[in-house]
Amino acid sequence: MESAEDWLVESLRLYQDFHAFDLSGATRVLEWIGDKGDVPCLALKNQSSSWNSGAQPRGTQPLFWELEGLLVTCSNFMPRQHYISLMKKDLDLFHPSVQGCIPMAEEFVFALGDLVECLDPAVVQNLSSTLSQLILLLFPGILVAGYESLKKNEILHLILPLRLSVKENQGLFPERDFKVRHGGFSDRSVFDLKYVPDTRLLVTSGLPGCYLQVWQVAEDSDVIKAVSTIDVREKEGRLWPRMAIFSSAAPGVLHGARLSSLKVVDLESQKTTYSSGVSDDELLSSLQVLDADTFAFCCTSGRLGLVDTRQKWTPSENLRPGSGSAGGRWCAEAGGRGPGPSIASLGSDGQLCLLDPRDLCQPVSLVQCPVSMPSPDPELLRVTWAPGLDNCLAISGFDGTVQVYDVTSWGGMGRQVEPLFTHKGHIFLDGNGMDTAPLVTTHTWHPCKPRTLLSAASDASLHVWDWVDLHAAH
Repeated sequence: MESAEDWLVESLRLYQDFHAFDLSGATRVLEWIGDKGDVPCLALKNQSSSWNSGAQPRGTQPLFWELEGLLVTCSNFMPRQHYISLMKKDLDLFHPSVQGCIPMAEEFVFALGDLVECLDPAVVQNLSSTLSQLILLLFPGILVAGYESLKKNEILHLILPLRLSVKENQGLFPERDFKVRHGGFSDRSVFDLKYVPDTRLLVTSGLPGCYLQVWQVAEDSDVIKAVSTIDVREKEGRLWPRMAIFSSAAPGVLHGARLSSLKVVDLESQKTTYSSGVSDDELLSSLQVLDADTFAFCCTSGRLGLVDTRQKWTPSENLRPGSGSAGGRWCAEAGGRGPGPSIASLGSDGQLCLLDPRDLCQPVSLVQCPVSMPSPDPELLRVTWAPGLDNCLAISGFDGTVQVYDVTSWGGMGRQVEPLFTHKGHIFLDGNGMDTAPLVTTHTWHPCKPRTLLSAASDASLHVWDWVDLHAAH
């Protein structure tokens, strides 16, 4: 493997962009919050008119509203300082005395307090009531949390650097650091954290594992505070519940450490709305909500199942990943774009199994990834589908790397495959040499930027990297 100096030179060819950030402690959590990486938005509403553009956009669409012919979007949020971005076509709305001072770029940014001074007085009079009625959406960003035992662990809401908060490259931005927007402390190790969409609530799981903890992101301060707990069945040893969130008008938390303890609990009333009702004590490694009524589970043995909560426990499932894959520990994720299998199951020995959800009993392919050794901590195994690319996934949890694969041409059983890209930054930026290289603890894809990933490691490093597809370049 090349030296750190060689890698740094080579990285200029391998990455479109790269950000490194030091956390206060190592994390196993990279959870998107708010509108999942879209440009943060200030919604402007006039007292005498309704929204000109109709219903509020959802999901990953650009967030903007048009008011009195002025297109106003928010380019960035900093703590206690709001910025508004205006397109060059709106230049005539500014007072003539400042028009000549505005940079001739496609987009320019003003602090909110300066906006009133720069706009033409007639426009200011039109918007004065608007500016006093700013509706602030929850700051998009990521959540991280510490997992060390015998200490208080931070839960942080981080705002991404500006260039990572826009969908297209819009020039150079001076700000390259993450910003802490909210924070709190947990008395427990946080092994998992889920954001409840369209709320200010978070749910955490960890050790000791006898309960889940519900947190609230404050509206009028920078505090994340614990508001309630949810009791769970497991009281033993080192077990902690896996989690997923059913987001609806009445959000529910799906949780369980074993198949026998799987249940959905209404977040507000804490009443159980669904339970497996079985005595099967297989250990769970991951849970994933697929839609309003169905979820997927993966057991540590590799057993996979799809469950419809409108029926009694009758999962569609497989009992093992595939021939020749006994032993080890497994995790899985459903997703994927384009035709082909959409469930990926990853083993602690580097085997990767692709399945079609319509027939879980017959794996589409079972391949061997070139991992340096079996995972030293199978709890950290992670496989994720790229939300913005067809047939691409990433794996981590074996060493200090994250490997990206294109599964388009995979088929058959037992073949060796090679990654499309390998992120080695956590190894070479560690500075302590290969013998003490950190272990990647988790990774996730940026929801809007197709080739951008975030990864964290046991040395408390957080990387955001936009990899170059060298195969496509040829």
